[in-house]
Amino acid sequence: MEPRSYARFFADQYDFTESHLTAIESSRDGLLVGRSLADREGWDVGDRIVLTSTDAVKADGSAEWGFRIAGIFDGIDKTADTSFVVMRYDYFNAARSFGVDTVGNFGILPADGTRSADVIRAIDTRFANSAFETRTRTESEFMKAFVAQFADITTIVRLIAGASFITILMIVANTMFFAIRERTMEIGVLKVLGFSGGYILRSVLAEMLWTFLLGLILGLLAAALATSALAAPLSTFVPSLVLTPRILMTAGGFAFLFALLTGGLPALNAVRVPASAALKGI
Repeated sequence: MEPRSYARFFADQYDFTESHLTAIESSRDGLLVGRSLADREGWDVGDRIVLTSTDAVKADGSAEWGFRIAGIFDGIDKTADTSFVVMRYDYFNAARSFGVDTVGNFGILPADGTRSADVIRAIDTRFANSAFETRTRTESEFMKAFVAQFADITTIVRLIAGASFITILMIVANTMFFAIRERTMEIGVLKVLGFSGGYILRSVLAEMLWTFLLGLILGLLAAALATSALAAPLSTFVPSLVLTPRILMTAGGFAFLFALLTGGLPALNAVRVPASAALKGI
């Protein structure tokens, strides 16, 4: 690919510096390597490496491509996928055995004030019924189509996780109901002593919130450990596997919501306990 146009197209995702672009332009077999891939393979700038392709074959029948690492680039943020390489199109095009002078994908940046839908329509109309028809999509639509290849696996994982989650919530709510029932005399004594229903309601909800807080902390610690252990093995399929602040805030919000949902009915039952219930245990 043409290094500078590629860098300009992905400027919001990857940090391609001027030194990176100058280095790859000065070396025909130069290669820019993503940080996560370079760290995983132990590569450094100046190393000569050989990559074996399963579909891109050279004119001489070889599937091995030699490169010199011209630079290692980083992502703008931690979630950016840097487990790939960038090579020069002219080097690849001159050596391959088929598809010479053809391109699989073009990246297009619409001018300011131009609607993406108009650009898509104009391009596909221009090449309609030609030998090389195009299918133009926005970047988000392209990524959705790519992820859709794993739709069945994603659905299965979500169903299993959802069923497990609902079961755990039901167990917690049921436990709280039994806990309130076993503490009927205790709640009755509080009412005899003059504690209001609001105080009892807040006490039960506070207990539930504390339980969910402990569960949230333990869950996030387990997730952090799992993320740290699985980040490298799964980097090809799930690049830059990290717990972002947004994920932590979402987890905290759900924990608070489910604490209220599962503790609400037990708390209301506690409020309904009559003061005379304290005398039954005497």
